[in-house]
Amino acid sequence: MRWHQLKDSYGPTFAGTRAWQQYMDLIETEARRLGVVDLKHNTFRYRRWHTSEWPDSSRWSLSIGGHPIEVANYGANSGTTGAAGVTADVVALTGDELSAMQDKSALRGKILVLSIRPTHLLERISDWLYAPPEYPFEVGQIVKSETSVFHSTVSQLFAANFDGSLPFPKPHYLRLIKETGAAAVVVIFDMANARVNGLYSFPVPAIYNIPTLYLGRESGRELLQYLPRHKQATLTLRAQIEETQAYQLAGFLPGRNYGTDKDEIVLMISHTDGPSISQENGPLGLLSILHYFAQFDARQRDKTLMLFLDSRHYIPNREAALPDYNIDRVLGPGGPLAPAKGKLVASVHLEHLGQLEYRELNGKYEPTGRMEIGGYYVTGYQGVIDLAEQALKDNHPLNQVLRSADIPGVHGLSQGPWFGLGHHPRKLGIEAIASNMTFMGAYWSSAARLDYLDVDQFIRQTNVMTQIAAGFMGADISRLTRTKLTETATEK
Repeated sequence: MRWHQLKDSYGPTFAGTRAWQQYMDLIETEARRLGVVDLKHNTFRYRRWHTSEWPDSSRWSLSIGGHPIEVANYGANSGTTGAAGVTADVVALTGDELSAMQDKSALRGKILVLSIRPTHLLERISDWLYAPPEYPFEVGQIVKSETSVFHSTVSQLFAANFDGSLPFPKPHYLRLIKETGAAAVVVIFDMANARVNGLYSFPVPAIYNIPTLYLGRESGRELLQYLPRHKQATLTLRAQIEETQAYQLAGFLPGRNYGTDKDEIVLMISHTDGPSISQENGPLGLLSILHYFAQFDARQRDKTLMLFLDSRHYIPNREAALPDYNIDRVLGPGGPLAPAKGKLVASVHLEHLGQLEYRELNGKYEPTGRMEIGGYYVTGYQGVIDLAEQALKDNHPLNQVLRSADIPGVHGLSQGPWFGLGHHPRKLGIEAIASNMTFMGAYWSSAARLDYLDVDQFIRQTNVMTQIAAGFMGADISRLTRTKLTETATEK
């Protein structure tokens, strides 16, 4: 709780900012206290776009006919209007109408007001979305919550920020927005204002020059009601771009063979940057794992634990903007953070811990009393699956289940992709991999602060991965990965 209180006091931890540096200082201080050695930075630079952060709306506003409209947040990396703002004619369209437009030249120089609704983006792979909460921890199952805002939030947020550069189905509204040449854009989400407050753009787009603001449903209705009487609106978004420096972090909790060719290393990975209390508190989960293993003398640790934290998830265009810092280049042979001796043999990964589930009901936005849905992902080896299933049964994190992207689910369909950094160790030849990724409903937003955190759930989730890590530490990894499941084995 102390770690989270400190993280919360910093605010959003975007790479290279003062808040991010404070968070990294906390992580490094605690890691050293726990016995982590040989800490290294792998420094990178990027162009950071920024404006005032919610609830400080002093640098962004919207008005029509002299009437101010409540703005929930800005569109990240969307350019700037300067202090005077942009005053222009308004054209209001739905997402479907914009998608159907063949000639978008009529929108050039206008303020586009775009109303979008939830899509079926996340409902196309049935084997991740059907099991009831009480279902056993069997690979291929995941909890489907009828009350959570997760599905509608993420589908709208992603649609608003897809530009065709990721292999996801349409709509790709950001690509269409760029084609319009509009002077500015107002996106109205089909969500209560409280859900959109502080909502951060994701997938994080590259910097583009069409100033964008986000509105919730109530503010959107108000704006649209004024349109018949007022032709023009004024939109202001004052932002700046500056060269910013950040870094990836690596360090080691030594095992008995540390520094020798005999050393076997378990890689611990997470992101460090994001807008909310849980995006990203994965490093605090990894510190908790280190806290457990630090209680043993190095001679009792069969393997070394290696901490690797990446900081590119919320930079413009995300990790794709700086591919030279991908895990295979950074930790592979000759990489700047690669272990000097020994071999990486297993990996654990944590993200988005301790999240409460939220719902929107009768105009109110509130917690449901449950935990946000999510899962533990493992490679398709029977030994790894057994290890993870036992850890889940022993620690019972709420509304979290087990699956493997390597093998079909019980309906013979895909169990979905790996999310986050979980699968990246495979680029290093690692096959014993366990990852936790809780889905994001309320947590894309900088409004999700300490009161959105459940510490007991954080501990349960972390204890699961600590137990899995202990299994990796004490096991012959070649035995854990000896039996790989097939479609036939899954069906049986």
